Amino acid sequence: MNGTVGGVDAIDDGVTLMVLEDYEGDDLDVLNIEDYRAKLGEDDTEQPEVVAFYNEVGGNTRLIITGGEQTEATLKAKLSQYQGEFKLVLINEVADLTTAKMYNTVAEWATTTLYAPILVLMQANDTFIGNVTDFKTLNLAHLAVVDNVKDIDGTPLLYYVGGRLARNQVHRSIAAVRDGAIYATELYHGDSLIDNLYAEPKHNKGLITARVYVGKSGYYFSDDLMAMAATDDYALIPRRRTIDKAYRIAYKTLVDYLGAQLPVTKAGTIPVATCKDIETTVERAIYADMTVNGNLGTDSSDSDDTGVTCFINPEQDVVRTSKLEVTLKVRPYGYIKDIEVALGFSTEA
Repeated sequence: MNGTVGGVDAIDDGVTLMVLEDYEGDDLDVLNIEDYRAKLGEDDTEQPEVVAFYNEVGGNTRLIITGGEQTEATLKAKLSQYQGEFKLVLINEVADLTTAKMYNTVAEWATTTLYAPILVLMQANDTFIGNVTDFKTLNLAHLAVVDNVKDIDGTPLLYYVGGRLARNQVHRSIAAVRDGAIYATELYHGDSLIDNLYAEPKHNKGLITARVYVGKSGYYFSDDLMAMAATDDYALIPRRRTIDKAYRIAYKTLVDYLGAQLPVTKAGTIPVATCKDIETTVERAIYADMTVNGNLGTDSSDSDDTGVTCFINPEQDVVRTSKLEVTLKVRPYGYIKDIEVALGFSTEA
């Protein structure tokens, strides 16, 4: 009777590709900082970017370190080599819009060709930042841009952002104050220690930077903005990561139906029962790996609400088109970006 529950394999949402131009040698595939140091060996100096990443992770997450400057061709080859396992790609010192668009093109290719979407997290250099009025107008749906901020040792903020994303569930915002301060205790732009006077215009420009809160120690991530308009569905990293995870699960579930024969009614349509069976299979897979992990918003007043709906129109003519059209929708969370309090006196008890 095995197989009636319908569980799915766990998907590791934090698998990260870190591109370091000054790293030499074969790719290094590590699980935590101790594993990294053991594989690096005593004769090699550890990369501060990797240390910052794992300081923010605070535990285990898979990281693949690769070296050299990446072109569109080499990056596509790297994604193919690892069978689409990467969920995050970290790129430092991006100098211009052409390069940024190239990385977004690769991410689109990973989605439409590998069926394995990625989020590209890149740190822009000061020249690039100065040349762009607002990164939210770039309309790069797979790209988030980090400010050119560094810790006291010169390690870019990018690797702290990447570490926090790698440790977080896909629906969690890196700007959630409850999740704690950034591991780095001092952050600089050039030689100047940053504060909110520095951070606010960078945030308004669509960059992920760091800020402080009065009464709380340490730095916090300013937001989790994508290089998209604030009105776009994918303006925030948690929405991008949530839909990407649903995409991967739906692909993994529905690919088993490719080449399969479907029964048809006398009218040439798909039996409703067949549609419902496929819908249930997809919803069950999303539920097993997303809803139960808190990745989707659900209505607490409705015990049957799973935050996912799958619909297949039984009227479609599969005999003629040989194509099955499926509509899959998942429910995101809302994220508090501002709190406004009306404060006054009351003479009532």
